[in-house]
Amino acid sequence: MAEARLKVVEAVAALGGTDDVPFFKQAIDDEDFDVRNAAYKALATISGELYQVEPRTFVRQVIPEVGVDYMDSNPNPVAYFVTNKGEFWIELFKEDAPTHVKSFIQLAESGVYNKLTFHRMVSNFVVQGLDPRGDGWGFHDIRLRDEINRLKFLSGYVGMPNSGPDTGGCQIFITHCPTPHLDGHYTLFGRVIAGMETVDLLEVDDMVFRITIK
Repeated sequence: MAEARLKVVEAVAALGGTDDVPFFKQAIDDEDFDVRNAAYKALATISGELYQVEPRTFVRQVIPEVGVDYMDSNPNPVAYFVTNKGEFWIELFKEDAPTHVKSFIQLAESGVYNKLTFHRMVSNFVVQGLDPRGDGWGFHDIRLRDEINRLKFLSGYVGMPNSGPDTGGCQIFITHCPTPHLDGHYTLFGRVIAGMETVDLLEVDDMVFRITIK
């Protein structure tokens, strides 16, 4: 049924027309991720307005709490991104980069990332953002030691930009494709598990409305 609803949304979107706005607004509340995302993009295209889609609960979740050590057997936390291009979800690798994951969770939950943008996009390479300064040099007074692990930068993997050893801050980059030349040089601490098509659409100045951690 979800696939059928998605086809309906895509068909109405292909026809185009402002009269369909109420239909897409209703579809935004669909229980299926792909249906919601398709409706979100159709609304943005037809009306030129930005609509925020509430993230839905993902089966792999933990609820982060202050003082809790995430180096345990619980599933990895998931970060739900809501942007002007749609939503995507990132699984955070708490065992491979615990310090980076904890720092990211604290910043997300405190609202630091709300309404920040992506300031850099290189086609077939990476998209980078969440810089409070918006120019690639902001770090929110944070300096993180590198947590280089054996994971490889494949398509949709999340890393920490730096300006040298142990200079990680608050930004992130997401790879568009495998980038083996980054392996061993940047901390890899997550991967996109849903919404990679949204990540591929991101451009300079696209905004993150909010990030929810579960």
